[in-house]
Amino acid sequence: MAKLPPALAELVAFFVGLTEAQRREALWSCAEESARHAPREDETHDAIDARTEPGCSDEVTLFVKIEPDGGLRLRAELGPDTRTLTRALVTILCRGLNGSDPALVAALPDDFIPEIVGEPLLRSRSRSVYGITSRLREAVRSLLARAKPEPPNEGD
Repeated sequence: MAKLPPALAELVAFFVGLTEAQRREALWSCAEESARHAPREDETHDAIDARTEPGCSDEVTLFVKIEPDGGLRLRAELGPDTRTLTRALVTILCRGLNGSDPALVAALPDDFIPEIVGEPLLRSRSRSVYGITSRLREAVRSLLARAKPEPPNEGD
């Protein structure tokens, strides 16, 4: 498995040690906490990604900011019909990635997802689960590309 931000690696390790029944219960608990990761009125964001994956009814809007200290802040707003597994994954991503190095997030692999979700749930919901991480990587890569300084002119 590729390098994960430390908080996300801890969450993955927690889920790996669970039985299937415990995993489902932990995911349910994470899903119930999803509203805590909604954007706040007093916050600004560097990127907002509001899309629905093709063929998926889950509505997830990602709000990303690179803080002055260089760490990433991730918030998410979920539609009223967003499924439990998607809610859980969004909570895990917010908890596991907030404060992380944006370069690590931009290179975030998908191989940690089955460790958290488990194969049975992943097979039935893979489009929305992988779609969220793909959109997040895309948003952070775009922010990092915009933040790179221009090379000096040869004539300067």
